[in-house]
Amino acid sequence: MRCAIMQPNYLPWAGYFNLIDNCDVFVFLDHVQYTKNEWINRNRIKIPKDWIYLTVPIKTSGKLCQPIMETEIDNNANWQKKHWRSIQFNYAKAPYYDEFSSVLQEIYQKKWVYISDLNITSTKIIMDNLGLKKEISFSSKMNVAGHKTDLVINICKQLKATEYISPLGANAYIEEDKFKQNNIKLIYQTYLNHHPIYPQLWGKFVSHLSIIDLIFNCGKNARQFIKYDQ
Repeated sequence: MRCAIMQPNYLPWAGYFNLIDNCDVFVFLDHVQYTKNEWINRNRIKIPKDWIYLTVPIKTSGKLCQPIMETEIDNNANWQKKHWRSIQFNYAKAPYYDEFSSVLQEIYQKKWVYISDLNITSTKIIMDNLGLKKEISFSSKMNVAGHKTDLVINICKQLKATEYISPLGANAYIEEDKFKQNNIKLIYQTYLNHHPIYPQLWGKFVSHLSIIDLIFNCGKNARQFIKYDQ
């Protein structure tokens, strides 16, 4: 049984869903410390001449060590209206905008308190749209301890996973010998090196954008662009 573990990110890129596609159980790592201005509260969309961030404002004053699951959104700023207008303006002419926009718009019509709830719910909605049916788990609901490699191994053990698929960038801190010692096969995701080029608005192709760019431009065919087997 293969598992993958990732923090709940905001409208993640296609590689995030490739990771989900290649595992049996996907774990939202929601109990670890929130890191300011990472992919947890922002992502990128394409605009006519470049790209921009869509950033969800976060309450961080006096809460620098807060876990992701307790991290609150700052709803004093009307970020939902701003994000939705940016999406409408930049994707209204995309081939599959009408098909997917009503589904995505529901995310921006609800008031969210915690960033983890927003990210997890939107990720599940996108998974459904892509036809990804996987078992989902949450680190906050597990009795697991440790940091980095030890934490990953403890989660794998609790799930009885025999394989762990990791983003390639994590090889900088992963202690590979510990996986061998615990009879867990370590597999590195290679999607980062195989990012597909798909039909896209606004001229020159830009990679590593939010998954919504792929879905608005490719519709149901988006699945074929994330399905790269490890």
